Amino acid sequence: MPQNDLTLLKSIIDLKKNEKKTMSEINNIREVKFRKLLKYAYNHSSFYHELYTNSGIKSNQLNDIPIDDLPPINKNMIINNFERIITLKNSKANEILSFAYENRDPLKLYKDKYQVVHSSGSSGTSSVTIYSLKEMAIAYSLTMRMLTPEKGKFYKTAYYAGVDGRFAGASFAMQSSRSFFKKYNDSRYLDINASLGETIDELNDFQPNILTGYGMGIAILAKNQEKGRLKIKPEMIIIGGEAIASADYQVIKDAFHVPVNDLYGASECYCMGIGKEEYNGIYLMEDYNYIEIMDDHILVTNLFNYTQPVIRYRIDDILTLKHDNKKLLPFRLIDRIVGRDEMLIWFKNEKGVLDFIHPIVFTSLCIQGIEKFQIILSLDNSFEFLAIMSENCMEEDALNEARSRLDEILRKKDMTNVTYKIRKADHPLIDRETRKFKIINTVRNE
Repeated sequence: MPQNDLTLLKSIIDLKKNEKKTMSEINNIREVKFRKLLKYAYNHSSFYHELYTNSGIKSNQLNDIPIDDLPPINKNMIINNFERIITLKNSKANEILSFAYENRDPLKLYKDKYQVVHSSGSSGTSSVTIYSLKEMAIAYSLTMRMLTPEKGKFYKTAYYAGVDGRFAGASFAMQSSRSFFKKYNDSRYLDINASLGETIDELNDFQPNILTGYGMGIAILAKNQEKGRLKIKPEMIIIGGEAIASADYQVIKDAFHVPVNDLYGASECYCMGIGKEEYNGIYLMEDYNYIEIMDDHILVTNLFNYTQPVIRYRIDDILTLKHDNKKLLPFRLIDRIVGRDEMLIWFKNEKGVLDFIHPIVFTSLCIQGIEKFQIILSLDNSFEFLAIMSENCMEEDALNEARSRLDEILRKKDMTNVTYKIRKADHPLIDRETRKFKIINTVRNE
């Protein structure tokens, strides 16, 4: 059996064992993993070594220093120090980033050994995270808590999300094609930026018994199921990649009448939480993540990625702890997730039919030379692409790449009738009401 399959099996066995432990035992497991990772990062990552030594932290303190005495990190720190964070020898940041820009197929591996994914860029700035195949196998094993496969049953899974690019979810979902699970599962990857009509036809033909993808996208499929255009009978629905709105959840339940489960994750950590209807909330996967809940954000430590250690990484999600009456798993239970809220983008296509572009199709654009960008929507089937350029970049090349990628997005949706213009800017626009940055904007607030 291949090494990664052995890792996957071992991790699944450990996960099942952990489910029977007490919360105190889980905390001990988490602590041992955290100390091991912390020492590794201190000794193998020049970034963490410098960050901690500059804060007065010495190697002999790593066994017992309180976690909140360690300085947190954020996305900009990862972007600016990527080469010094990773622990790969003889690998340069520009080489890895160029690989991510040039190879959009998530099945393509860096040096045939490493998976490179980029974040959804909801902050307007995209970053990459690199995992070994062993680490990807561990990440994939966490989803097995979502399923209880029936012995001998063959599953047909439809994944409806961003698949044409190095999206974290697509890279994660396609991990099944590299494991022994491919013998028991036929997976179909449906691009959320494909024509909605084509997607419905493909789903009707495929007839999946597991439907998974972005909440907003699944809700749109549910509405088409209610109208009789979509005619499938999934046994389970899994939402991932974004928090699902209550209204969308109800639409999905009313249309399919099956359990709707949540997979809470991020590019830097993959699976951080799993929600099932019987849980009445989302359990945090605290045997593989160290999650610190603050008032207006969380700090996450990925306990299994040694290739690119992520320690006390800030994510602007708001988690609400919930009293756990059932205690089905030995983890903390959260009630809901509140993060950045981006809108679906609706245009009439070439046939005059209203279709949507999911915001992640834009937010996951990874264009070398463009540091940040914003989509400014108009009322006349058009939009403006606001580009904040990186210093010392080849501007013409970057803007030509932006045009090419935007044209491709519109072409795949049969929206070549939608017009746009690209405008360089020194800074993004700030939403007038919230005073926050939103990557999809409808109002010019200059």
